[in-house]
Amino acid sequence: MNIFNKTLWIYIFAGLMLFSYGISNALPNANQEKTKQYYLQGKISDKIVAKVWFERREDGLTVGNAVYTNTTEPIRLIGTITDSEEKPGSQTVFLKEYMPDGKSKGLFSGYLTNGKFTGEWMNYVGDSYPCKLHKSLPLPGWSLFSRETDLSKIDGSYSYSYNLLKDKGGHAVIKTDDNGNVKFKISVLDPNIADTSGAEGAVNGWCTAKLHGNKFRYLLKYSSEDDDPGYEFETEFFPGFMRVVRVAGPEQYEGFGAHTTLENVYVKVSDNMK
Repeated sequence: MNIFNKTLWIYIFAGLMLFSYGISNALPNANQEKTKQYYLQGKISDKIVAKVWFERREDGLTVGNAVYTNTTEPIRLIGTITDSEEKPGSQTVFLKEYMPDGKSKGLFSGYLTNGKFTGEWMNYVGDSYPCKLHKSLPLPGWSLFSRETDLSKIDGSYSYSYNLLKDKGGHAVIKTDDNGNVKFKISVLDPNIADTSGAEGAVNGWCTAKLHGNKFRYLLKYSSEDDDPGYEFETEFFPGFMRVVRVAGPEQYEGFGAHTTLENVYVKVSDNMK
């Protein structure tokens, strides 16, 4: 083989290797969601510098972080960004700040238009301030949106509450076994009572469901009578929090107190519940 042919084959082989590498890296990771990233910077009430970065999943679920003039550690943001009906071409933003103990201390609410946020930031005592954020350069160290697929990390205690309303909030305890089952208790006082421990089929207050990946669904009923439609919900686990959403049944289930639901984000506050 002459030098020309040998060099040609080297280039072809190198090209195939690069092509293969590119294809393998372009394939989606099973634990990686399709998301869009945002990096914003601006001011709250024209005084407090705010840097916010977050990722939005296709269904609107959004997670991220925020840092302010007087903060040293990023504050977790969890909420939704959805297409706005009031302002076509914009998206409605609803992002809560969550502390490690599950307390919500602040809230971003407003609209995202062409990468710019206009709205307000509300603190834990209910004071609201105008907030404007614009596109910024990406911040280092921001990890991809991911699902919690390590079942050993699902077990634990989860909570949410409001600093302004200390007696209002929700609490959940999750236990898994080696057979892919999950036992759970979820109780809410927000504004009234919703509790799974008294549901039909609960044993010593524990309900049991089958895990499918990082999710489980459960049809909650308080009566075996046909006139009880039940309340079906889905719980999805992520690193550091879980989210409960209603998937079937009436918005106001008769088994719960008025204006009360299990739906919310619950922040993981402790491990080792087995």
